[in-house]
Amino acid sequence: MINPQVIAGFIVGLVFSVFGFFALLAFVSDQSSIFVSGAYNIFKDILGPVAAGFGGAIAGAFATYRLQSLVEDNKSKVTDVSNYNRGVEILSAKNRDLWVYKRQVIEKFQKHELRFLKMPDFPEMPINSLMASDYLNELLIRFGMGSEISALMTAERKYVATISNLWQRNRMIAKYRMELDEFFRMRRTRYTPSLGDLVRVHGHTRLLRLYEYTEMAIDDLDRSLAAFYKILISLQRNMAKHIAYQNLNILEVKPWVPEPTTSPHFKSINELSVALDNAMKEKKRRK
Repeated sequence: MINPQVIAGFIVGLVFSVFGFFALLAFVSDQSSIFVSGAYNIFKDILGPVAAGFGGAIAGAFATYRLQSLVEDNKSKVTDVSNYNRGVEILSAKNRDLWVYKRQVIEKFQKHELRFLKMPDFPEMPINSLMASDYLNELLIRFGMGSEISALMTAERKYVATISNLWQRNRMIAKYRMELDEFFRMRRTRYTPSLGDLVRVHGHTRLLRLYEYTEMAIDDLDRSLAAFYKILISLQRNMAKHIAYQNLNILEVKPWVPEPTTSPHFKSINELSVALDNAMKEKKRRK
């Protein structure tokens, strides 16, 4: 199928050729014309003005089309900048949410021997339901960054899953605290419980379950922060230069470089299990 632009170009070219021909006749005398006198007069006096008017109309239409194209192109570029800024703004906001959990809770307790039990509740802020992919996917495809769509959508899914896991950990730890409070109430004193005390209060298996879930949630958070850092840096390095237009501001963010959380005191669930067993044996031996 022939491209419509080729057809339009052919028609415009033909019209301008005819118009040029009639315009040329205006400067040719009757004696020099290759046409008979009657035909020459028709071309010069009738068709010439008609062609001139038609040519002017075509030129006006072309100028209008060109102006409209420029307006549409300007509007499209402004929209690109707006969509880019909005998408980056959403990603940056989600990244900040994750850093709140990292800074306020995990980093303060990451070196504690029993961090899986000692870490306080994670703040339950509203989950950001806006999707940066709604604003960025089309731009990623157009500028040859389609491979980043998967990374973008993965980061946003991780955001929701990570926060949900942290909140679920809040529900779990609440029961452990109630049990420990009851233990101290019965003892009528408070002190730092030993591993043996913790096994007695919570049970060996449940402590392992809390350890596993807490460490999994911490690892998920670290992975989410790494995913957001990667996509934000990629957008600023590879896309911002394509959408820069006139004096429109391109949103620039400087995400913190994520670092893995310090490894737990007990490096694995098996290591914790052995420590709990030994603590119980020691407690029984002292009796």
